[in-house]
Amino acid sequence: MAFGYPSSIFNASNAWWIWGGWGATITGALLGVAVYDLCIFKHGESPINYSRQKWHEEGRKAEVGWLNMIGDRGGARDVADKLELGQA
Repeated sequence: MAFGYPSSIFNASNAWWIWGGWGATITGALLGVAVYDLCIFKHGESPINYSRQKWHEEGRKAEVGWLNMIGDRGGARDVADKLELGQA
């Protein structure tokens, strides 16, 4: 409105400024990140390239942390031993 546009172009029925300026930019950024992560980035910090086994291992590591936090040292030691032996 400061540049002389009528306020009618900023209503819900004429929302070109949302889809072009906001929707396309955010969607393009998310798609670009996903393509980069799938095609180029191959390290362990990737939320997209994690294998099922890696997700399971990370969950077991978190379980060890929670067991230690609540004071179940024996349970935490058992889970940690299984992780070291690859039985996660």
